[in-house]
Amino acid sequence: MQKQQTIPTIERFLKDAKAVGVTAVVNLMVGFPTETEADFRQTLDFVVRNADAIGLISLSPVLVKDNTYLHQHAFDEYGIDVNSFHPEFWSSQDGQNTYPERIRRFQLLCETASRADIATEGAWCKDSRLWEYAEFKASCRL
Repeated sequence: MQKQQTIPTIERFLKDAKAVGVTAVVNLMVGFPTETEADFRQTLDFVVRNADAIGLISLSPVLVKDNTYLHQHAFDEYGIDVNSFHPEFWSSQDGQNTYPERIRRFQLLCETASRADIATEGAWCKDSRLWEYAEFKASCRL
């Protein structure tokens, strides 16, 4: 994602914030196009490792919104399959990052936070969205 901060820097910030009584809110996105299972596992490990310094995790799935850098480079730089393109229901060209996979990761991240006693915000109504996803996938085959 080309973030400027490193994990050690963020972890130090979280610990320093806790030391002075500041409750940290961490924003996490699930399913960036280049995110691998190993990347996702690192995110889970980060949450567990820093649970005592995190007051809230705000979660969101990655959406490919119009006129963003991600949208403009979706196919060439980020490997999104041109035949499956939809702001929410896209798939990676290698088939590893799909909408159902992002839901699985989102749910696992919520469960991990819950087990670590970290509050979360950011609902993903999977049942209604899965129905829409199925309709979208069916329309792509027509």
